Parts: sequence; C-alpha cells; structure tokens
Amino acid sequence: MPSPFKRTVWNKFEVALLMDAYQMVSKGKVVRKDAVSALSKRLRNRMIMNGIEISDKYRNENGIQLQMSALEYIITEGEKGISSPNKLFEDIVDMYANCHDEYEKILDEAFKMYPEPVEHTIYGNFPSNKEVTNLHEAQMIAPKRLSIFKKILSDKFSKGLRIKSPIDLNRFKELYIKVTGGPCDMSNEELSSVLKECGVESDGKLYVVDRMMPTELKDELKDYIDTCLSSGKGYVFYECLFRHFKDQLLDTLIANNKLLRTCLEFIYDDKVYFGSSYMALYHNVDVNVDEEVISFMHDQWQLIEEDKVVETLSYLPENAVRNAFNHNQNVLISAGAGKRFHIDMFDISTEELSRISTAIDTYINEYQFMGSDELIKYVQQSVPEVINNNQDIPELGIRKALAVLLIDKFDFNYAVISRKGEGLSAGDAMLAFAKCHEQYTLEEVKNLAQSLSTTVNYHLESLLKYSIRINETDFVAKHKVKFDVDAIDRIIRDYIDISTCCCPIKNITCFSAFPECNYPWTQRLLESYLLTESKMFNLYFNGSLGQSKVCGIVSLKKGLDISFMEMIAIILSRNDVWTNKTEALDVLVSEGCIANRKYAEIETAISEALELRQKNNKKI
Repeated sequence: MPSPFKRTVWNKFEVALLMDAYQMVSKGKVVRKDAVSALSKRLRNRMIMNGIEISDKYRNENGIQLQMSALEYIITEGEKGISSPNKLFEDIVDMYANCHDEYEKILDEAFKMYPEPVEHTIYGNFPSNKEVTNLHEAQMIAPKRLSIFKKILSDKFSKGLRIKSPIDLNRFKELYIKVTGGPCDMSNEELSSVLKECGVESDGKLYVVDRMMPTELKDELKDYIDTCLSSGKGYVFYECLFRHFKDQLLDTLIANNKLLRTCLEFIYDDKVYFGSSYMALYHNVDVNVDEEVISFMHDQWQLIEEDKVVETLSYLPENAVRNAFNHNQNVLISAGAGKRFHIDMFDISTEELSRISTAIDTYINEYQFMGSDELIKYVQQSVPEVINNNQDIPELGIRKALAVLLIDKFDFNYAVISRKGEGLSAGDAMLAFAKCHEQYTLEEVKNLAQSLSTTVNYHLESLLKYSIRINETDFVAKHKVKFDVDAIDRIIRDYIDISTCCCPIKNITCFSAFPECNYPWTQRLLESYLLTESKMFNLYFNGSLGQSKVCGIVSLKKGLDISFMEMIAIILSRNDVWTNKTEALDVLVSEGCIANRKYAEIETAISEALELRQKNNKKI
C-alpha cells in the first residue's frame, strides 16, 4: 500500500543528523560521499522498520546530497552550496552556533530515533529496529509488523483508536511490546502514520475495516454498489446506501454516512471516484438532483405526491429530492394536498393566455388588483377551454400555472394579482377594494378576505381609511358621511367618567341627541367616528375589531397617558362583583370592554385593580 509520507518534509531530527554529517565532512573525518550514503541508509531504514513502504527516491543519496548543499549554503553564508530557502534549516544552523547544548539534545534523540542498521538477535520472534542488518530483511519484516499492528487494532481497539490521543497511542505501544516482546521505538507522530496504513480514519478515530462489518455484508454492499454504478447513472450516494442497508448496519460500527464512505474508500481503493456526498465511476460525473427530479416529473405527466417521488427516486438523497420537488416552483407547479405537476403538462394556447392577460390588465385598471377567485371565475366563463383541457388539474394548480406563465407581466402574491413591480399584499388588496367602492357589505369583505387567504378581522380597522362602517352589515365611502365633530364630541364628553376619564362604548346608547350625519346613528357608526374623526376621543380595544360585537373603552385622545390594560384595571377596581379571574372576565364582557372571555393581560390588570381598590379604601 502506498506510503502516507507523500510529502517528504524534513523534521528537526533529520536536519540535526544532516548537520552532524556535514560537520564530520568539514572536519575531514569522513569523505562527503560516504557521509551521504550512511545518512541515506539510516533515514530510509527508519521508515522501513516502521512498516512504511517507501519509494526509491525517498531520502536517497541524490536527495541527501542536495539537502547537504542547501545546508552548506546557509552555514557558509552563500560562499558554497546551493540556495534553497528553508526556515527549519536556518533554525538548526542558528541553534548549532548559539544554543549548542540544545542542538546536542536534539542530536542525541535523533541517534536513538534513527539507529544505524546492525546485526540483530530475535526478541520474542520479532526484531526491533536496531536488529535489522539489510534492506532485504527489513522489507521482509515490514509486512509482518503491519500484520501485528492490524491484529492489535482489531482485538483491542474494536471501537476505534483515537489517532491523535497520546493515551491511546501509548496503550498501543504497550500492547505491541506484550505481543512481540520487542520495543516499539517510534514517536507518536510516526506511529499514527503507520497505523493509518492498517485501517480507515473517521472523525479522529482509526478502524480496522474487517471489524467494521462482517464479510457477508461487505460483499452484499459491494455487489449493490457495483450494480448501481453500472446501471447507467454511474454514481451512488452514501446517504442512500446507508438508508438501503440501515437495518444490517445497526449491528456494525458504521453509525453514519461519513464512516460508511471512509470504509468504502478503503474497500475500493482508487478504483472509483469518491466525492463529498457520492461515489462515481469517473470524477467528472455530474449529479444534479434538481434535473433528475424535474425530468422524472416530466416523464410522469401527471399530478404526483411528494412522498411518491421520494420513494421512486430512492437512489437520491431524500432531503435533496424534497428540496428539488418544492423549490423549483416555476417548473413543478403546486396543485395542493402535497401534489405537483410539470408546467409542460398545463395545456393552454398562446391566444388563450393572451385573452387572460388582457382581462387581468383591464380588471387591475379599475380595481388596482385582481383576486384569484375573480381570475378563475373569468377563465371559467370566458375561456372555458382552459378548464376543459386541464380537467386533472384543480383550480389552485391552474392559478399557479398561470402565475408562472404571466410572471413577466404581473405579480402574483398568493391570491392577490397586481401589476409587475407593485407586489400588493392581502392588506393592500383589501384597502384597494375599499378605495374603489362607494358602498359594500361585510359579507363582500369576508368573501374577499377568504379569497385572499386572510382573516377579515385583521383588516376591519384599516378599511376605515377609506370607508365608514355605518351598521353591522354595511360600509360606505367616507365622503358620504357628514360629521359635526365639535357637536358630537361635546355629547360624548357628557358620558365620560370624570374620575377615570373613560367609559365603555357600550354605555353610549342614546343617539337621539346626536346631530344628523346622513345615516342613522348606531354603535358601529360611533365606533367608526371615534377611530377616524373625533378630535377629543379615541376608542381603545383589545386585539382587532370584531365582526359582530362593538366593544372597547372610550377615552381622551390627548393628555391621558395610560394603556388599555390600565383602563381595564380602573374599571375592575370600581366593581365589587368579581372575586377571581373568571368573574373578572365576565365583568369586562358584560361592561362591553372586551368581546369575549379572553384577555392576555388579565392577571396584571387584576393585580393593579386590587392595588387601586386598596388605595381607594384607605382614602375613604
């Protein structure tokens, strides 16, 4: 198996040995050729004895000669040698000159780590590094050492060895000594490199493949993968493999997609390409899940549920399929109930589409927007062939398909259709409706809200920007109601409690004294007046305006800096009927302050009411 030392970067111990060899040459104790040869053998022998296969070029004599010349250039300050900038070389030269004791410590350790090949004896049927006599014998021993390494990993580290953990590495060394009777004289860094030759690494742990899954499962997995790769697609996703073999993998150490991929890389070696999420026959295989899903939908030519697509395209990652199904909305059109269809399935002619576009444009000219119900109604009445030719597609699907085909001309904001660039919301559409109608009913507004997929209560107050609600059922344009504001405010003032500066709107019932305003006075009309025209007063209420019940508290518009909750507290403090939360809510409903027995701040209001009541009692 190839060496993990693909980058032959020199370490400080090797450079220290190189410096020693150079000094021996410079002092005339040995000729340069012999020094280079001896150092090459020493460095190469170290790797071989650690079970690491090396090429002929690794630390060979030519390479040593070159590195010695680079070191010589630094030592002689450029007078000799070859210029090859190297920070580590410069540091060792400086250490040799200025911190020689530190250099000697490194050199002593280097001699121990990289011993010269000598005659050997056998310890416990396995030789140590110091006992190897020649390269041939070392090459014979290396596979045996790897075999022992694998056995120790398999037997003692079945759940993985933490490759960067000194604790695990030292434990491994102890086990190696027990098994062989000989030393394991490697640094932790070197040991980690050798161990990586014995298994696969994932999330910082090293595993022996043979222990990760039984041979039967490995063969079954490989057969399945080979079938997938040769099926025409040329790829298979790790997630899909894991899902397909999920039950069988439960009893193995393979707990996730990442570990499965790592294992497969070991099994297949370099025979296939491994991407981040899939393996393929070739590195240039292009996997586009969106295109796969869209193509599938086009081929089906029918409405299909999301789960059915996921089930059929089981060779693709589930989340990716679901994303493709739901995010390509301009191609895969929603038909409701979790179903979609390909846009090409929608049968409509250019002339039919043009007629619909003109109708939308005309409607928007008059009302500023068009609702989805109006669109479908027009299609049904004026272009029925579109409905007839797409009988399998529900109204929602037809509307969505038209939105895609007319996207360059109009904005389709849910159920609101407006001119391109305007993008009206449901609220904007409700206001546009009020602005364009002199008179309309609550029922019409409710129907509009329903068609726009919104709730009418949220918009009743905003409608008063252009309209006045004159009773329970009818709205009219503002200009049609003539209010004598000063006279009306004077009448309302007489209803206001001087001590509290407020009163429930329910208490204002005698409308015979109110001035004529073109319409009969009702509580709804009074509600609209307080919210839009009064100079002195305002109507404070909980949440939104109700459809069928007028409620709230009338109070001064200016000069009274209290909240609705504080008004509620004042009213409760002056009522002795209630003793608990339920009874307090009953009082507020009966007084007309709130529409129903729900008020989020009731606990706070009760607390303040009790404090106010206590203060009032002390004054008495």
